[in-house]
Amino acid sequence: MTEITRRSFIKTVIVGSTTFSVCPFESWAETKQRPKLASERSDICHQVRDERAPLPAKVARAYEVVIVGGGPSGLAAAYALRDVNFLLLEKEPRTGGNCTREAREGVSFSTGAAFTEKPAGLAGKYSSELELPLAPIADHDAAIINGKVVLDFWGAGLERLPYPPSVQQSFRLFLNEMRKIDLRRNKAKLDAFSFAELLKPYAPEVKQFWDAFGPSNWGGDAENTSAYVGVEATQPAFEEDRYSFPGGLGAATEIAEARVELAGKGRIQRNATVYRIEPRRTHVEVSYLENNRSPMTVAGKVVIVALPKFFARHIVIGLPEAQKKAMAEIRYAPYLVINLCLRKTPYQAAYDTWVPGKTFCDFIVADWVIYRGKGDPNRRTAFTVYVPLAEKQRGVILDDAGTLAIADKVVDEFEEIFPGITRDMEEVRIYRRGHPLFVSAPRVHTQIQPKAAAPFGRILFANTDSVATVSSFASASAVGLERAREAKNILARGLRRSRQLVPARV
Repeated sequence: MTEITRRSFIKTVIVGSTTFSVCPFESWAETKQRPKLASERSDICHQVRDERAPLPAKVARAYEVVIVGGGPSGLAAAYALRDVNFLLLEKEPRTGGNCTREAREGVSFSTGAAFTEKPAGLAGKYSSELELPLAPIADHDAAIINGKVVLDFWGAGLERLPYPPSVQQSFRLFLNEMRKIDLRRNKAKLDAFSFAELLKPYAPEVKQFWDAFGPSNWGGDAENTSAYVGVEATQPAFEEDRYSFPGGLGAATEIAEARVELAGKGRIQRNATVYRIEPRRTHVEVSYLENNRSPMTVAGKVVIVALPKFFARHIVIGLPEAQKKAMAEIRYAPYLVINLCLRKTPYQAAYDTWVPGKTFCDFIVADWVIYRGKGDPNRRTAFTVYVPLAEKQRGVILDDAGTLAIADKVVDEFEEIFPGITRDMEEVRIYRRGHPLFVSAPRVHTQIQPKAAAPFGRILFANTDSVATVSSFASASAVGLERAREAKNILARGLRRSRQLVPARV
């Protein structure tokens, strides 16, 4: 650590999706008292994975629809089904999934998802009905390269890259060539191989950028990114059409949850980890741990599984082998989100800034949509720092010392970029997420997703990994709303059949 950090009084908080504890100390490397660590709950999920789940209880209650998972997808489905008898089960103490937020001294900041594309279609109608106050970001990505800030990196910034002329030319040539590709016509072809193949003719610095950009956005470096996704990310609309709230997208799920709660108390049950979903002839039985302790089973005429497929495949009984295999082929990236809570604002030149070659990939100015780069530099703010990890590093986030070592290195890197920033760090909060992003790898979108997300009788699969090329709030909401519509159709068909069985009066 730097000498400045040793003299600074920094509170460090390691947080999961809900609670955190604070421990003051002067240096992460030197202190003997480690902060207590918290994270999303994983112990029960790991028991299910290892086939050590408890036996199911007898059915205690029945619902028309049971929704498993309270992230953006599950909440959207719940909102659309608020006029039917449904139950939503969420394993964490609060809903929101990857779209939650925290606040400190009046500054809100994201613990995961920060922005989304403008919702359209069903998701657009949903956004309007909820009156979500999404604010346009109206800013292009920046980068810090060799100590120089480059604004509008893929626009006017290409002419100011701190690289030799040959490398600058390679960036320009790359962008021109990618934007000539017809995405709609070549989707299947591009999805069959990695983005790294398309990057081979260009300077190594081009790939270095995408090796940072990809993990933060869709969980994979260029080698593990579908060429379709990589080319899609070079299109102008990928960056221009972005919206957020102060502090990220947690506000959206908070509003959605409030609207669902208005439809009737008790519709959302938290601290309820589902460990078994078993289809029967006329219904589906869903077993979970009530208060994450006591086995409970409920029945639903329809069940919407708004969970990542990596977990759905372990809890749904009787899945066809081909579908189970497809679910297993979808990969997920582990992730740290680190919020640096600052008493001053050392940088507000752009909303999202990329720093290739660092432990982290990019950072967001949490209150950008309020001040848009023109706020008082002496105001408190937060930098939301994204630190995706390689899949083989997943175990690191379960290790306290490993997590702290990464955070320690990130703070050092920020001190190098913005000398003196550690003097103004009042708190550092670290959020550990095991499987937040599905990896947009080759074959996922055209070959794997359709098989993995196919309905299984009365069981419907939601979550953003069902339809999207990249995880997003808008795509998650859209698939949740679509599955709610399908659930209503199943219920309506069942009602019509039951009426046909009623004998006519004599």
